[in-house]
Amino acid sequence: QVEDTLFCVPRFVLEQSSDIFRDMFGLPSGQNNNGEGASNKAPIILDGIKVWDFKQLLRALYAAKPDQSEPGTIDEWTAVYKLSQRWEMVALTKYAKERLGDLAEDPVEKAGLAQDLFIFDWKVAAFQEIVRRAEPLSMREVERLGIHTVENKLFRVPRVVLQESSDVFCDMFSLPSGPNNGGEGESSKDPIVLDGVTVWDFKQLLRALHAEDPNQSEPNTIEAWVAVYKLSQRWEMTALSNYAKEKLWNLAAEDPVERAGLAQDLNIPDWKIPSFQDIARRKEPLSMRDVERLGVQTVLKLAQVRECAFSSNSTRCWKRTGASQIDFTSMIQEAFGDDLKE
Repeated sequence: QVEDTLFCVPRFVLEQSSDIFRDMFGLPSGQNNNGEGASNKAPIILDGIKVWDFKQLLRALYAAKPDQSEPGTIDEWTAVYKLSQRWEMVALTKYAKERLGDLAEDPVEKAGLAQDLFIFDWKVAAFQEIVRRAEPLSMREVERLGIHTVENKLFRVPRVVLQESSDVFCDMFSLPSGPNNGGEGESSKDPIVLDGVTVWDFKQLLRALHAEDPNQSEPNTIEAWVAVYKLSQRWEMTALSNYAKEKLWNLAAEDPVERAGLAQDLNIPDWKIPSFQDIARRKEPLSMRDVERLGVQTVLKLAQVRECAFSSNSTRCWKRTGASQIDFTSMIQEAFGDDLKE
């Protein structure tokens, strides 16, 4: 049973294509303990499936019969592909993918299908064809590939760029929205609205995501990578977040105060001890710049660490080699306590 419609389908048609259906038919149901699907009174109920989609699947399964034509459009084969994937009909899924590939001569449509159906091996080739062509993207093509809005500004971003990096965006694209119940981001009239994000920050994220594009340079300042780190953390882009963290460390490598400030701003606990250690070891005294970047409380604790080292058994080492050879770790842990974990 699909929606309110009963389908009388020979078991073997489904069983020979899918172990899932074989298991369904083996489930007991009804007072006489008849298996599900054995009668109209105990049908197998296929929730979340549309009648039209199921009809396309049956057309594909019955295509060998002389009185039955197989599906012939992209929409029809898309339905077949989705249901065959759902029910692990491996041979039919492979065939549906081949038919979709034949029908999708337009690289934009093929890229859109790759995004919609998670056919990853189509993506690079489809995007290469789009990039190589002379014509700019039309509004229809832009809408096919995905729309986002930030601060009332529309961004046209291929779905795959965000979906491959973030489960959060995968979920966003699957949310129904609008009068036609289309997915968010499918048109400029129904974009995915990214609240609380600035246009500049989002542009830096896109620069980082498109860094492999020869026409696009990745961010190269601390401010830009801070934006990338924050948004990649927000949207659970783990790989990009780790890369942004690495870039920030490298950019602030020579300035322990900036590193410590970033550790506080971005809540990166594992940067705090090495950064505080470098500050404590330096020859220069703590300054007003340090206070402005780190705050009064942090600088006072660093002063306490340096004073503690000078007045402890490390004094001889301090006098002989300076602070550069002293391990301040235990003193930092004592002075900062739980602040190191936040």
